[in-house]
Amino acid sequence: MQAVAVTVQGVPEGVQPPVVTALSPFSLHVSWSEPTRPNGNIQQYHLNQTGVGTVFTHIDQPTNYTVTGLQPYTEYSYVLVACTAVGCGASLPSTGRTMQASPAGVWSSPRHLIINTSAVALYWDQPFQPNGHISQYRLNRDGHTIFTGDHRDQNYTDTGLLPNRRYVYKLEASTGGGTGVSDKYVIQTPVSCPTGIQPPHNVTVLGPHSISLAWTTPAQLNSSKPVNYIILLNPGSDRAIMCPAGQDRHLTVTDLEPFTAYHIRLQACQIDGCGVGEGLYVRTLETAPEGLLPPTVKAAGARVLEIHWSPPQKPNGLITSYYIYRRPVGTEEELLVFIWSSGPLEFYDASPALRPFSFLQYRVRSHNSKGSVLSQWALAQTLQAEPQDMASSTVTPTGAYSAHLKWREPGQPNGLISHYKLVYKKHQQDPTLNSTAVTALTVEVNPHIQ
Repeated sequence: MQAVAVTVQGVPEGVQPPVVTALSPFSLHVSWSEPTRPNGNIQQYHLNQTGVGTVFTHIDQPTNYTVTGLQPYTEYSYVLVACTAVGCGASLPSTGRTMQASPAGVWSSPRHLIINTSAVALYWDQPFQPNGHISQYRLNRDGHTIFTGDHRDQNYTDTGLLPNRRYVYKLEASTGGGTGVSDKYVIQTPVSCPTGIQPPHNVTVLGPHSISLAWTTPAQLNSSKPVNYIILLNPGSDRAIMCPAGQDRHLTVTDLEPFTAYHIRLQACQIDGCGVGEGLYVRTLETAPEGLLPPTVKAAGARVLEIHWSPPQKPNGLITSYYIYRRPVGTEEELLVFIWSSGPLEFYDASPALRPFSFLQYRVRSHNSKGSVLSQWALAQTLQAEPQDMASSTVTPTGAYSAHLKWREPGQPNGLISHYKLVYKKHQQDPTLNSTAVTALTVEVNPHIQ
């Protein structure tokens, strides 16, 4: 007779990350091997996609799967889970990126600016769905290429045009996966328009929200027709602002953003069309920052807290410093604990004033040259530590074989007391003999009633 010994199964160990390979812009091939220490019979494999969950489960072969329905040029992360009858072990994540595809939504928001009867400036943004790295833009007019540039080029001024002429433009955007083409964009040049338009002069920054400026009459215009002027701020951008001035040759522009650079151009219009002059840049003045969120505080130890914060939502200038304040919960006595002037926006508070398992609050004040903004308080708690200041227990004999013991909570619990352990040993009269300590009992403590 033969005896067969079978070891007990366990949770798989050494589950290797799957191998992720791109097949197309919309699919990834994922393959894997058996764990280095299966610790039993592998009954199931689960393939989990980060942010989605299990996308595939199988019992037998094959040890691979093709994930479909993905987005082009996008990273996906997968974890392999191997299971025995006892439990499951998981691999580290493995990441793969789908291939590039043709861009979609090319020139979805076209913009242009008529310079004069023979020139027009055209502007575009990155495609709504790049589907890869944009390697080239190509601008076509009436079927002929007039401009080729890389991903940094997002505008072009087309010159040599004829007055009162209709032109049809198309923009092509290319990636390693193909080329996307925009819809037709039709522009009509004016019959005539003012020319020789000079940039505004006497430009004065009045404050954080306003500027004043003046300008001269265009050098060439139809003197028998009135001229209307428009101040253009950031023309061609998706944040362009038009400020009509009528026939005046001066204007105060208000409701601007603080500490913001504006590209300013003057547009002069007559009945047959509009012309635009060269531009200049102006920056509004600083004002106090706005919208500072509370810091993020987490415990790094029983006596150390880690504080991180972000810039104000509206810096409204150059941030010169951050002040970090601390106070114990339940008090109004705040203390300035750190002044930041450069480097990462973080601070490790290891002050001797910090105690284990204690609640504290922190807030941040952000400064620029014109003022400051204060955040709300953020709550934090240090980690637990070993109890301290434990007084001796009181022992009262109650019989030949029993005693009554009484003790107090530690002077510094430094956390939630989970249990008390009572240890005793026999007192030896002979100092040459050792007595072994014996645990009499352990008293569990309900943390909810502490």
